[in-house]
Formats: sequence, C-alpha cells, structure tokens
Amino acid sequence: MSIIPKNNKCCAVLDEVDVYSDVYTSDNRKLWDNRTIPYKFDKDISFELKTSVMKAMERIAEVSSIVFEERNDQKDYIKIVDKGGYWSFIGKQGGKQVIT
Repeated sequence: MSIIPKNNKCCAVLDEVDVYSDVYTSDNRKLWDNRTIPYKFDKDISFELKTSVMKAMERIAEVSSIVFEERNDQKDYIKIVDKGGYWSFIGKQGGKQVIT
C-alpha cells in the first residue's frame, strides 16, 4: 500500500487500485491534539497486516505533519483491528476509536 499526496487529496494505492479522497472535516473538535494520533493494535491482528499498517503510517507521516505514536494511557486513540474490510470515521471521535 502506498499513500501519495495529490493536491489536497490523498491517493492510496491498494493492490494496484487507486483510491482518491477529498474527505475532510472543518470541525476543530475532530482534529487530533498536536497532530499526534495515538494507536494500538488489536492483539489478534496478523503480523502481515500490522506490517502493512505500520508502513502506511510511516508514509503518511513522511508526507504530512501527522505523527503516529504507540498509545500509553491517552484517553483518545485509534485501535486497529482486522474485521475483513477497511473503514474509519473522519477525524477524532473521542475515546477508543476502532478502525479496520
């Protein structure tokens, strides 16, 4: 998977398929504090998926001002799980936020 910035849009290349998104939020309450996103992987996630997600997070950090950091005790964080698909909410929702 590759994340490639294209003007103010994001292009994710997944298995030879380009996915473009111009989805964003103007609600400041949904922005992550200091552009830092605490994350935690589900204990049942495969090594392969974890590796792919880590590479994607590294690429996003390279081309943006977003920082990913492993969760310690932060109240707001994303929990990455494998539910056989890909989805998430836009921006910070508050508390544990599950993404697949």
